[in-house]
Amino acid sequence: KAIFREETDYELFLQTLKDATERFDVLVHAFCLMPNHLHLLIQTKDSNLSSFMKRLLGVYTIRFNRKHKRHGHLFQGRYKALLIDQDNYFLQLSRYIHLNPVKAKLSDTPESYPWSSMRFFLTKNSPSYLYKKFTLDSFDSPRAYQVFVREGIGKNETLPKATAGCFLGSEDFIKNYKKDIQKHEEKDISGKRELFKVPIPKL
Repeated sequence: KAIFREETDYELFLQTLKDATERFDVLVHAFCLMPNHLHLLIQTKDSNLSSFMKRLLGVYTIRFNRKHKRHGHLFQGRYKALLIDQDNYFLQLSRYIHLNPVKAKLSDTPESYPWSSMRFFLTKNSPSYLYKKFTLDSFDSPRAYQVFVREGIGKNETLPKATAGCFLGSEDFIKNYKKDIQKHEEKDISGKRELFKVPIPKL
């Protein structure tokens, strides 16, 4: 079901996202809001993903319900979280997120969709919570990143299957979490505090 009914709902969510990132000191590398789901590529500094997501989704639900005079849950079940190897999968995931509207035929190009972060990578102005530097440091220019994302159009690119349901990375990366994977093999460990402390690249 729709989690955004009208344009002002998307705006309301982005304001809620801004508030949550400031409260929990979270970096947003990419986002895409679709009519019935959303994607975030984020980085926590304080291993507080669970608290951040609880605040983000909970506050938005309250605001959405108040606005539309409804009651109850808005999001179905727990959010799905992947711990990614930034050296090998970061850019692929960024492209995957930005291509969602094109694949869903909601937009002809990634940058023309109004509710994703893609268009901000091509301008100097962007929301305060969007951290573009880490992504753009891999390219000669914003235009080069645009070309990289557009190269995925029509390729039906999918992400590899995550190990233990939530680890996406190289063999060496997976080895670092081998004990956690074995311990939680049959469990959904998305959002566990100890697994999401990823170093922030120094500027």
